[in-house]
Amino acid sequence: MNNPISFASFNSQASTYDAHNAYLLAQLCVDSYRRAKVEKLAGRDENNDDWRKRVKQEASAWGFASDRVYCFNNKGAQAILLADAEKVIVAFRGSEELSDWEINFNRLKNKDFCDNYHVCLHTGFCRYLNDIWQPYDDPQGRIEAKGIKAIIQKEMSNSPKSLWFTGHSLGGAVAVLAAASSIFFDKFPFEVSGVYTYGQPRVGDLRFAKLYNSRLKSKTFRFVNNNDVVTKIPTWAPLFLFYHVGQIKYLTQDGEILDFEKLSVWQKWQEIFIDIVKDLREEGINSITDHSLSTGYIPPLLRVLSEQGAIA
Repeated sequence: MNNPISFASFNSQASTYDAHNAYLLAQLCVDSYRRAKVEKLAGRDENNDDWRKRVKQEASAWGFASDRVYCFNNKGAQAILLADAEKVIVAFRGSEELSDWEINFNRLKNKDFCDNYHVCLHTGFCRYLNDIWQPYDDPQGRIEAKGIKAIIQKEMSNSPKSLWFTGHSLGGAVAVLAAASSIFFDKFPFEVSGVYTYGQPRVGDLRFAKLYNSRLKSKTFRFVNNNDVVTKIPTWAPLFLFYHVGQIKYLTQDGEILDFEKLSVWQKWQEIFIDIVKDLREEGINSITDHSLSTGYIPPLLRVLSEQGAIA
Protein backbone atom coordinates (compact mmCIF):
# COMPACT_ATOMS: atom_id res chain seq x y z
CA MET A 1 0.00 0.00 0.00
CA ASN A 2 2.06 2.91 -1.23
CA ASN A 3 0.00 5.90 -0.13
CA PRO A 4 0.90 9.56 0.46
CA ILE A 5 -1.65 9.61 3.30
CA SER A 6 -2.62 7.11 5.98
CA PHE A 7 -5.79 5.85 7.61
CA ALA A 8 -5.19 8.39 10.37
CA SER A 9 -7.08 10.79 8.09
CA PHE A 10 -10.06 8.46 7.67
CA ASN A 11 -13.21 10.20 8.90
CA SER A 12 -15.05 7.53 10.88
CA GLN A 13 -17.88 9.92 11.72
CA ALA A 14 -18.56 11.16 8.20
CA SER A 15 -22.27 11.37 7.43
CA THR A 16 -21.82 12.71 3.89
CA TYR A 17 -19.29 12.21 1.10
CA ASP A 18 -15.68 12.43 2.26
CA ALA A 19 -12.78 12.77 -0.20
CA HIS A 20 -10.22 11.22 2.17
CA ASN A 21 -12.43 8.21 2.74
CA ALA A 22 -13.03 7.81 -0.99
CA TYR A 23 -9.30 7.66 -1.69
CA LEU A 24 -8.39 5.42 1.24
CA LEU A 25 -11.15 2.92 0.51
CA ALA A 26 -10.07 2.78 -3.13
CA GLN A 27 -6.53 2.00 -1.98
CA LEU A 28 -7.87 -0.76 0.25
CA CYS A 29 -9.67 -2.20 -2.76
CA VAL A 30 -6.33 -2.28 -4.60
CA ASP A 31 -4.84 -4.27 -1.76
CA SER A 32 -7.70 -6.76 -1.84
CA TYR A 33 -6.55 -7.60 -5.38
CA ARG A 34 -2.94 -8.17 -4.40
CA ARG A 35 -3.09 -11.95 -4.16
CA ALA A 36 -4.69 -12.42 -7.56
CA LYS A 37 -2.18 -10.10 -9.24
CA VAL A 38 0.80 -11.86 -7.65
CA GLU A 39 -0.50 -15.21 -8.84
CA LYS A 40 -0.91 -13.96 -12.40
CA LEU A 41 2.42 -12.14 -12.66
CA ALA A 42 4.53 -14.81 -10.95
CA GLY A 43 2.91 -17.69 -12.78
CA ARG A 44 2.33 -19.57 -9.55
CA ASP A 45 -0.21 -19.83 -6.78
CA GLU A 46 0.38 -17.71 -3.71
CA ASN A 47 -0.94 -19.75 -0.80
CA ASN A 48 -3.49 -18.37 1.60
CA ASP A 49 -1.01 -18.05 4.47
CA ASP A 50 1.28 -15.83 2.38
CA TRP A 51 -1.66 -13.67 1.35
CA ARG A 52 -2.85 -13.32 4.96
CA LYS A 53 0.66 -12.45 6.14
CA ARG A 54 1.06 -9.78 3.49
CA VAL A 55 -2.32 -8.18 4.16
CA LYS A 56 -1.68 -8.09 7.93
CA GLN A 57 1.73 -6.51 7.43
CA GLU A 58 0.36 -3.86 5.11
CA ALA A 59 -2.63 -3.16 7.36
CA SER A 60 -0.22 -2.80 10.29
CA ALA A 61 1.54 -0.03 8.38
CA TRP A 62 -1.86 1.66 8.17
CA GLY A 63 -2.24 1.53 11.94
CA PHE A 64 -4.40 -1.58 12.40
CA ALA A 65 -3.47 -4.20 15.01
CA SER A 66 -2.74 -7.61 13.53
CA ASP A 67 -5.45 -9.33 15.57
CA ARG A 68 -8.04 -6.87 14.19
CA VAL A 69 -7.25 -7.72 10.56
CA TYR A 70 -9.26 -10.56 9.02
CA CYS A 71 -8.78 -12.23 5.64
CA PHE A 72 -11.68 -14.24 4.23
CA ASN A 73 -11.15 -16.73 1.42
CA ASN A 74 -13.65 -19.38 0.36
CA LYS A 75 -14.51 -20.85 -3.04
CA GLY A 76 -12.84 -17.96 -4.84
CA ALA A 77 -14.60 -15.27 -2.81
CA GLN A 78 -12.23 -13.00 -0.90
CA ALA A 79 -12.52 -10.03 1.42
CA ILE A 80 -10.52 -8.07 3.97
CA LEU A 81 -11.96 -6.72 7.23
CA LEU A 82 -10.10 -4.09 9.25
CA ALA A 83 -11.21 -2.93 12.69
CA ASP A 84 -10.05 -0.51 15.36
CA ALA A 85 -11.64 1.46 18.19
CA GLU A 86 -13.59 3.70 15.80
CA LYS A 87 -14.52 1.69 12.70
CA VAL A 88 -15.01 -1.60 10.91
CA ILE A 89 -14.22 -1.66 7.18
CA VAL A 90 -14.92 -4.53 4.80
CA ALA A 91 -13.35 -4.56 1.32
CA PHE A 92 -14.45 -7.18 -1.20
CA ARG A 93 -12.12 -8.36 -3.93
CA GLY A 94 -13.57 -7.96 -7.41
CA SER A 95 -12.53 -9.22 -10.80
CA GLU A 96 -10.45 -7.53 -13.46
CA GLU A 97 -11.22 -10.26 -15.99
CA LEU A 98 -13.90 -8.87 -18.32
CA SER A 99 -14.29 -11.93 -20.56
CA ASP A 100 -17.69 -13.64 -20.35
CA TRP A 101 -19.02 -11.10 -17.83
CA GLU A 102 -22.17 -10.45 -19.83
CA ILE A 103 -22.92 -14.19 -19.96
CA ASN A 104 -22.34 -14.67 -16.25
CA PHE A 105 -24.43 -11.62 -15.40
CA ASN A 106 -27.53 -13.06 -17.02
CA ARG A 107 -27.89 -15.95 -14.58
CA LEU A 108 -30.70 -14.79 -12.34
CA LYS A 109 -33.07 -16.07 -9.72
CA ASN A 110 -34.71 -14.95 -6.52
CA LYS A 111 -32.62 -15.54 -3.44
CA ASP A 112 -34.17 -17.08 -0.33
CA PHE A 113 -32.94 -14.35 2.02
CA CYS A 114 -34.73 -11.75 -0.13
CA ASP A 115 -38.13 -13.39 -0.26
CA ASN A 116 -39.63 -11.26 2.51
CA TYR A 117 -38.95 -8.18 0.41
CA HIS A 118 -39.95 -9.71 -2.95
CA VAL A 119 -36.81 -8.41 -4.65
CA CYS A 120 -34.72 -10.09 -7.30
CA LEU A 121 -30.91 -10.03 -7.25
CA HIS A 122 -28.08 -11.35 -9.35
CA THR A 123 -27.46 -14.98 -8.38
CA GLY A 124 -23.70 -14.89 -8.83
CA PHE A 125 -23.24 -11.81 -6.65
CA CYS A 126 -25.40 -13.33 -3.92
CA ARG A 127 -23.46 -16.58 -4.03
CA TYR A 128 -20.14 -14.72 -3.80
CA LEU A 129 -21.30 -12.84 -0.71
CA ASN A 130 -22.81 -15.89 0.98
CA ASP A 131 -19.60 -17.89 0.53
CA ILE A 132 -17.81 -15.61 3.00
CA TRP A 133 -20.68 -13.82 4.76
CA GLN A 134 -21.89 -17.02 6.40
CA PRO A 135 -19.72 -19.62 8.24
CA TYR A 136 -17.61 -21.84 5.98
CA ASP A 137 -15.25 -24.79 6.31
CA ASP A 138 -11.59 -24.03 7.04
CA PRO A 139 -9.19 -26.97 7.64
CA GLN A 140 -7.03 -24.74 9.83
CA GLY A 141 -9.95 -23.54 11.93
CA ARG A 142 -9.26 -19.83 11.55
CA ILE A 143 -11.62 -17.37 13.17
CA GLU A 144 -12.50 -16.00 9.71
CA ALA A 145 -14.35 -19.26 9.02
CA LYS A 146 -17.14 -17.92 11.22
CA GLY A 147 -17.93 -15.60 8.31
CA ILE A 148 -17.92 -11.83 7.83
CA LYS A 149 -21.33 -11.45 9.44
CA ALA A 150 -20.16 -12.99 12.71
CA ILE A 151 -16.90 -11.02 12.77
CA ILE A 152 -18.74 -7.74 12.18
CA GLN A 153 -21.10 -8.54 15.04
CA LYS A 154 -18.16 -9.46 17.27
CA GLU A 155 -16.25 -6.26 16.53
CA MET A 156 -19.31 -4.01 16.75
CA SER A 157 -20.42 -5.51 20.07
CA ASN A 158 -17.26 -4.45 21.92
CA SER A 159 -17.94 -0.72 21.56
CA PRO A 160 -19.86 1.59 19.19
CA LYS A 161 -18.13 1.87 15.82
CA SER A 162 -18.92 3.00 12.30
CA LEU A 163 -19.38 0.33 9.62
CA TRP A 164 -18.11 0.70 6.05
CA PHE A 165 -18.25 -1.43 2.91
CA THR A 166 -16.22 -1.00 -0.26
CA GLY A 167 -15.26 -2.83 -3.42
CA HIS A 168 -14.20 -2.45 -7.03
CA SER A 169 -15.94 -4.08 -9.99
CA LEU A 170 -17.61 -7.32 -8.84
CA GLY A 171 -16.47 -6.41 -5.32
CA GLY A 172 -18.48 -3.21 -5.50
CA ALA A 173 -21.66 -5.12 -6.29
CA VAL A 174 -20.98 -7.46 -3.36
CA ALA A 175 -20.33 -4.46 -1.08
CA VAL A 176 -23.81 -3.14 -1.94
CA LEU A 177 -25.33 -6.53 -1.15
CA ALA A 178 -23.43 -6.68 2.15
CA ALA A 179 -24.78 -3.27 3.16
CA ALA A 180 -28.31 -4.31 2.18
CA SER A 181 -27.95 -7.58 4.05
CA SER A 182 -26.79 -5.73 7.17
CA ILE A 183 -29.78 -3.40 7.18
CA PHE A 184 -32.66 -5.33 5.63
CA PHE A 185 -31.98 -9.07 5.60
CA ASP A 186 -29.90 -9.68 8.75
CA LYS A 187 -31.25 -6.58 10.50
CA PHE A 188 -28.10 -5.64 12.42
CA PRO A 189 -28.83 -3.43 15.45
CA PHE A 190 -26.47 -0.79 14.08
CA GLU A 191 -26.33 1.42 11.01
CA VAL A 192 -24.11 1.28 7.95
CA SER A 193 -22.04 4.46 7.86
CA GLY A 194 -20.91 4.39 4.25
CA VAL A 195 -20.60 2.38 1.03
CA TYR A 196 -18.00 3.40 -1.58
CA THR A 197 -17.81 1.43 -4.83
CA TYR A 198 -15.67 1.81 -7.95
CA GLY A 199 -16.62 0.51 -11.40
CA GLN A 200 -19.56 -1.40 -9.94
CA PRO A 201 -22.05 -3.35 -12.09
CA ARG A 202 -25.78 -3.28 -11.46
CA VAL A 203 -27.06 -5.55 -8.68
CA GLY A 204 -30.82 -6.10 -8.72
CA ASP A 205 -34.27 -5.13 -9.90
CA LEU A 206 -36.21 -1.91 -9.42
CA ARG A 207 -37.80 -3.09 -6.18
CA PHE A 208 -34.36 -3.75 -4.72
CA ALA A 209 -33.09 -0.36 -5.87
CA LYS A 210 -36.02 1.41 -4.20
CA LEU A 211 -35.61 -0.62 -1.01
CA TYR A 212 -31.87 0.02 -0.87
CA ASN A 213 -32.15 3.74 -1.59
CA SER A 214 -34.83 4.17 1.07
CA ARG A 215 -32.15 3.71 3.73
CA LEU A 216 -28.75 3.82 2.08
CA LYS A 217 -28.77 6.19 -0.90
CA SER A 218 -27.40 9.12 1.11
CA LYS A 219 -24.53 6.92 2.31
CA THR A 220 -23.65 5.16 -0.94
CA PHE A 221 -21.22 6.68 -3.43
CA ARG A 222 -20.80 4.87 -6.75
CA PHE A 223 -17.83 6.01 -8.81
CA VAL A 224 -18.07 5.71 -12.59
CA ASN A 225 -14.93 6.43 -14.60
CA ASN A 226 -15.63 7.89 -18.03
CA ASN A 227 -16.76 5.01 -20.30
CA ASP A 228 -16.14 2.12 -17.90
CA VAL A 229 -18.04 -0.75 -19.52
CA VAL A 230 -18.64 -2.71 -16.31
CA THR A 231 -20.84 0.04 -14.86
CA LYS A 232 -23.19 -0.47 -17.81
CA ILE A 233 -23.80 -4.19 -17.29
CA PRO A 234 -25.83 -6.29 -16.81
CA THR A 235 -27.98 -4.42 -19.32
CA TRP A 236 -31.07 -6.48 -19.91
CA ALA A 237 -32.37 -10.02 -19.50
CA PRO A 238 -35.79 -11.47 -20.42
CA LEU A 239 -38.43 -10.23 -18.00
CA PHE A 240 -35.77 -8.56 -15.85
CA LEU A 241 -34.13 -5.15 -15.72
CA PHE A 242 -31.13 -4.23 -13.57
CA TYR A 243 -30.90 -0.91 -11.75
CA HIS A 244 -28.13 1.01 -10.02
CA VAL A 245 -28.31 2.33 -6.45
CA GLY A 246 -26.73 5.17 -4.51
CA GLN A 247 -25.29 8.47 -5.71
CA ILE A 248 -23.12 8.73 -8.82
CA LYS A 249 -19.66 10.28 -8.73
CA TYR A 250 -18.73 10.59 -12.41
CA LEU A 251 -15.05 10.81 -13.34
CA THR A 252 -14.61 12.63 -16.65
CA GLN A 253 -11.88 11.90 -19.16
CA ASP A 254 -10.12 15.04 -17.90
CA GLY A 255 -10.07 13.71 -14.34
CA GLU A 256 -12.84 15.86 -12.90
CA ILE A 257 -15.23 14.35 -10.35
CA LEU A 258 -18.82 15.41 -10.96
CA ASP A 259 -21.88 14.95 -8.74
CA PHE A 260 -24.36 13.55 -11.24
CA GLU A 261 -27.21 14.06 -8.79
CA LYS A 262 -26.77 17.81 -9.15
CA LEU A 263 -26.66 17.88 -12.97
CA SER A 264 -29.64 18.27 -15.26
CA VAL A 265 -30.47 15.49 -17.71
CA TRP A 266 -29.02 17.59 -20.53
CA GLN A 267 -25.78 18.21 -18.59
CA LYS A 268 -25.41 14.48 -17.87
CA TRP A 269 -25.74 13.52 -21.52
CA GLN A 270 -23.48 16.39 -22.53
CA GLU A 271 -20.67 15.22 -20.22
CA ILE A 272 -20.94 11.64 -21.44
CA PHE A 273 -21.02 12.69 -25.10
CA ILE A 274 -18.00 14.98 -24.69
CA ASP A 275 -15.99 12.17 -23.09
CA ILE A 276 -16.90 9.74 -25.87
CA VAL A 277 -15.83 12.26 -28.54
CA LYS A 278 -12.52 12.89 -26.76
CA ASP A 279 -11.89 9.14 -26.51
CA LEU A 280 -12.58 8.60 -30.19
CA ARG A 281 -10.20 11.44 -31.15
CA GLU A 282 -7.42 9.97 -29.05
CA GLU A 283 -7.29 6.18 -28.61
CA GLY A 284 -10.81 5.01 -29.27
CA ILE A 285 -13.42 4.36 -26.59
CA ASN A 286 -11.52 3.15 -23.53
CA SER A 287 -14.45 1.25 -22.05
CA ILE A 288 -12.21 -1.53 -20.70
CA THR A 289 -9.13 0.47 -19.69
CA ASP A 290 -11.41 2.94 -17.91
CA HIS A 291 -12.29 0.08 -15.56
CA SER A 292 -8.79 -0.04 -14.03
CA LEU A 293 -8.81 0.90 -10.38
CA SER A 294 -5.14 1.91 -10.17
CA THR A 295 -4.95 3.98 -13.38
CA GLY A 296 -8.57 5.00 -13.88
CA TYR A 297 -10.13 5.68 -10.49
CA ILE A 298 -7.39 6.47 -7.98
CA PRO A 299 -5.53 9.30 -9.83
CA PRO A 300 -8.55 11.70 -9.85
CA LEU A 301 -9.22 10.95 -6.17
CA LEU A 302 -5.60 11.67 -5.35
CA ARG A 303 -5.64 14.87 -7.41
CA VAL A 304 -8.60 16.22 -5.43
CA LEU A 305 -6.74 15.71 -2.15
CA SER A 306 -3.66 17.37 -3.60
CA GLU A 307 -5.69 20.40 -4.70
CA GLN A 308 -7.21 20.60 -1.23
CA GLY A 309 -3.71 20.68 0.27
CA ALA A 310 -4.33 17.39 2.09
CA ILE A 311 -1.13 15.91 0.70
CA ALA A 312 2.19 17.33 -0.36
